[in-house]
Amino acid sequence: MDKEEIVRKIEKGKVDIFDIDRDEDLMWAVADLYCIEKHLNLTINFIKKKLEENPKDEYYQKLYEVATNLLNGVRVERAKHLKRLVKFKEFGFWCIYKHFLGGMMQFGEVGAKDLYMGDKENAKLDFETSSFCHDAIILLNQLNKLKKVKKDVKT
Repeated sequence: MDKEEIVRKIEKGKVDIFDIDRDEDLMWAVADLYCIEKHLNLTINFIKKKLEENPKDEYYQKLYEVATNLLNGVRVERAKHLKRLVKFKEFGFWCIYKHFLGGMMQFGEVGAKDLYMGDKENAKLDFETSSFCHDAIILLNQLNKLKKVKKDVKT
């Protein structure tokens, strides 16, 4: 592999010809962060119930503090990296990206579970929905190009 070919691969976001695009990896990573947020929210709700039963329980107070700090940190990290993915930033699409990422990730997980349990029919549906969410993210990024064309036509 010559130097120019290496540069082209890096510019395309790939390290190796068999590697997936960097933005693809980034989408899955951000989706993981979003899933962590959802799990932390559930954990915090569980801890709150325990604290309602016994407000002075130091163990649950500390767990609550740790979980809320983690949640805040994960939200900051998710937002920091989501900015790198979101190309079209109008009309609340930021949040739509986040939810499509979550749907992509979660339907992929459900599909894997259905497949493991031998439910190939539902697994196929799950993976189709995961793929739809993935493709929707790609489509949303194309809207930014449409916006640029609109600006060019006006000038």
